[in-house]
Amino acid sequence: MRPFLKVSRRSLIGSLAGATIGVMSFAYPGLARVITNDSRSRAAVPTPAEDKDPTFWSGRVTAKTADHLTVTSAEGTRIVRVAPGPTVWKEFDVSIDAIEIGDSVMAKGEPQADGSLLARPGWVFVNGGQWDGTISALRPGGLTVRRHDGVDRVIAFSSRLQVITAAKQRPVAAGVGALTVGRQIGMVGLGLPDRSLRATRIWIYR
Repeated sequence: MRPFLKVSRRSLIGSLAGATIGVMSFAYPGLARVITNDSRSRAAVPTPAEDKDPTFWSGRVTAKTADHLTVTSAEGTRIVRVAPGPTVWKEFDVSIDAIEIGDSVMAKGEPQADGSLLARPGWVFVNGGQWDGTISALRPGGLTVRRHDGVDRVIAFSSRLQVITAAKQRPVAAGVGALTVGRQIGMVGLGLPDRSLRATRIWIYR
């Protein structure tokens, strides 16, 4: 049996953007957008600890304005500035307007002198999730997938779902028809409030 991937929150942002090595490198190719953001607003926020990556921040949205988020985690609170337009991933490319208080956010960008983070367009990910396991049941519009430790998760299919092979990263001609009980798969997608996952990309290990 193929060992399943264990992905940290920081690694997940790389997988969502198509930036990590191996299987996760094709999770979301092409999401990053080259969009210029010349706006700069100021807010006094704590600077991240020196031993942390200053270009990355994740946590829950505790406040928002038209152009920035207040994101809080166990490490502290930080302002994340978001470029205008559809520069945020939340299953689809959306604007900051689609982000809600309580959403989980991961962002990569340029640290600012005031301690905030100016997120790169296309590198703000909201409620992103990842799951690996064996298909244990088929459901209307989705699956149940059992992780190596026996935990089941309900998986729904996004309207933008892609099904690919893990080995060669190629589309599977049968699409969701290839997702049969007993298949070992991995996926990324939108985490939902009921703890299910709406998959936007599924790769088949074998």
